Amino acid sequence: MAEPDFPAPTFRIFETDCQQQIFLYLGTMINTYRFRAESKQDVLKLQRILMGEYEISPVRGGTSGVEVHLESPFTIEEIIRFIESLPNSNVMYQTIDLEEKYTGEMNHARYRNINN
Repeated sequence: MAEPDFPAPTFRIFETDCQQQIFLYLGTMINTYRFRAESKQDVLKLQRILMGEYEISPVRGGTSGVEVHLESPFTIEEIIRFIESLPNSNVMYQTIDLEEKYTGEMNHARYRNINN
């Protein structure tokens, strides 16, 4: 039986502020995440180092900050590593989750002193 003729994989190289190179296979499954941030500026810092589709909106209920909808091929563990590289990113770090699991509440079990 003949093997199917698939095109060769295509890779893109992204260089982050952390001077890491990330090789991303095009066609990877896209994951959908939600999280909160203290400010839009915090999200823009993340956006500079982490590719994805971002939608930023004010947090509902009168509390300060923003809520983010992110579509990205990265796993939650990989995204958390990007977030950890940013100063004062504890709100993003403690609230990010897959969209279907997102509550908007701080996950205090995920606490880590990343407020550099």
